[in-house]
Amino acid sequence: MYFLLPRQLAVTSRWSARRTSLIAIQLLLLFCLVLMLYREVLRTLPAMWISHDRLEGFLVPLVSLFLVWRTRHQLAALPLTPSLIPGASVLVLAGILLLLAKVGAAYILQEISLLFAIIGLVLLLLGPTHLRALSLPIGLLGFMLTIFEDIVTPLHWPFQLITARQGAVLLNFIGLPALLDRQFIILPHITLEVARVCSGVNYLISVLAIALPLAHLTLRSWLGRIALILSAVAIGIVGNWARIVLIALWSTHGGQGLHGPFHVLQGMFVAWVGYIFLFFGSWLFCRVERRLLPCPSERSLSALVAKATGAVTLPRKSLHSFTAWHRAWVVAVVVLTTLSVYLFFHAERPTPLQMDLVAFPPQIDEWTGQTLPIQDAPVRVGGADTELFRAYRNRNGDAVHLYVGYLSSQGPGKKIPNDATTELHGHANRAAVRLGTGESIVINDRREAAGQVAGRLLFWYQADGHIIADRYRMKLATIRRSLLFGRTHAAFVAVQLHSQGDRDSERPSKESEGFVRALVPTLRAYLP
Repeated sequence: MYFLLPRQLAVTSRWSARRTSLIAIQLLLLFCLVLMLYREVLRTLPAMWISHDRLEGFLVPLVSLFLVWRTRHQLAALPLTPSLIPGASVLVLAGILLLLAKVGAAYILQEISLLFAIIGLVLLLLGPTHLRALSLPIGLLGFMLTIFEDIVTPLHWPFQLITARQGAVLLNFIGLPALLDRQFIILPHITLEVARVCSGVNYLISVLAIALPLAHLTLRSWLGRIALILSAVAIGIVGNWARIVLIALWSTHGGQGLHGPFHVLQGMFVAWVGYIFLFFGSWLFCRVERRLLPCPSERSLSALVAKATGAVTLPRKSLHSFTAWHRAWVVAVVVLTTLSVYLFFHAERPTPLQMDLVAFPPQIDEWTGQTLPIQDAPVRVGGADTELFRAYRNRNGDAVHLYVGYLSSQGPGKKIPNDATTELHGHANRAAVRLGTGESIVINDRREAAGQVAGRLLFWYQADGHIIADRYRMKLATIRRSLLFGRTHAAFVAVQLHSQGDRDSERPSKESEGFVRALVPTLRAYLP
């Protein structure tokens, strides 16, 4: 932001080196305050990009800075019009989101708060004209946030089915027999599963994050920009189909490793194919535009720049500009400092269990349990303070696996819902279970199939005796309890059943329903 200010102010008032140094110190202080407030999200974002194969996360900030630097001269010529009330309002909103993120362990809100803080500071210190000019660089920063994980979650399952179907069609077309069973492609020698991470959705986001600025930088017509973006997305989708075919051919001919030599056929293959065709398409559309659209003359370019930047501030307004800037800076410092002090003194109070889960009864109704190694649990809560994993059997031989993960408080690295539990919601439906007391609870019902064995996972969240199926309601409940009572304790409960039966039944099996009916009252005696 510093290089956007001095040129205009020097033109209008011939600022002294002392005042220029003062601006640098003020901006440095603001930068330190923002860094201190958002140090956690800035530290965890790179780890998320690596773990989720989000290559664009590392590229987007660099591309955004390049876009700002490329237009630095035009930005420096814009009138400096600090907007106190709108800018302070957006900055306060960012502070509220950050507070809710901290107290409720809702880290997506923390990332959104960072974006709002940038918007608020630009609007407060520079004004709406600068905000409009910087809308693309700031908007691109949204691609580096994990909010896209939740936005695209409903798309994973349809894309898994589409990718599996098209992969099977292409394999049959080239003469390799393949049968399709939902997301499974059954080959003569191996069965391939188009897993959630192989749906290709995340990599389409990677391609789109680069396509938007590339289209803006290289093309002049909106038609060409839209065509480039849509073609890049289409190539990414088709590239994922081709990846499935290449994996099948590689495994058919005895290749070692499912994803080919040096793992070149992993999901990032889609992003790289998209990038290659994206830059090739940009070059191609540029050639078409040069032939169809005349290049603007230097005079017309100057007129466009003058129209965009507006008139330069008059010298007599220089003192007013500095006063407005200084007032806006004071407001920003007050808001950020107040928020920093509150968050520093805000502390969560851990809530212990009512009774230790070690004493959890091995006999629940007609079910007899045996403790299993916790590392064998199919789903676990990261950072859980207490965990329980047992296998229960009834007299009919039905086996039920019970997992309970409890957090006495939530914080960095330990939260409910988390990435593991969120992924379960993709294939889950809601199921109502009526307890013996007449109370009816709603839980999540997720089913998977392997051969002739039907696997069913019933899971829910629990806090203060309330059973919650929806992860967003659980997060809102955590925020409310933290603000009102200073507590963020929560538990995740999963009941997994493996039995012979009809895989397509829409109702939970009687065995699992019976176990849940007996389990819930027992759990309430242990979980606060």
